[in-house]
Amino acid sequence: MIAKRTSGALARKVRQAASVRMSAPAVPPRLPQHSLFSASLRAMESTATASLSLPPASIVGWREWLALPDLGVTAIKAKIDSGARSSALHVVWQERFHRNGGPWLRFAVESSGMGSPQVESEAEIVDERNVTDSGGHTTRRPFIRTRVKLGGDLWPIEINLFDRRHMLFPMLLGRTAMIARLLVDPARSFLRGGDLTEAP
Repeated sequence: MIAKRTSGALARKVRQAASVRMSAPAVPPRLPQHSLFSASLRAMESTATASLSLPPASIVGWREWLALPDLGVTAIKAKIDSGARSSALHVVWQERFHRNGGPWLRFAVESSGMGSPQVESEAEIVDERNVTDSGGHTTRRPFIRTRVKLGGDLWPIEINLFDRRHMLFPMLLGRTAMIARLLVDPARSFLRGGDLTEAP
């Protein structure tokens, strides 16, 4: 009798343990933190690339060599600045005049960056806006339209003209000029080659 009672008690304990195991929710295996971060980063990159339909060649570094063929600028080192809304170009001097009843600018740019020979250009003023620089200073600047060349790509942009002689870069390419065209890799520089002196 003692053996039967012991056997019955043991059977009840086995059934209770099995019931607990079956009712407990399944816990997924915990991934290492670096695996979760990598998976999230890959998903973000895939989503961004898919939404913009950009080819891998559209990835650029945080600084690149550009050209402004309509202004006679054959090569200029620019900061590819997604933190800046508008693009900016250093001019040595500028003066306003009117043509056909509209405002124009006559100005001098340095053909290959600061200290290089100056090239005089003229362009219609398409807008004037307040621009706040990284130091928090706001100035009223004229904007013109011109074409920018990066590697083998050429497209029109709006750019403001300003005296940037005390800045590290003579040109900024802002995010309005990059939308649906470029993705910036902030860890790399000068990813786009090509003959910048050749203007179509």
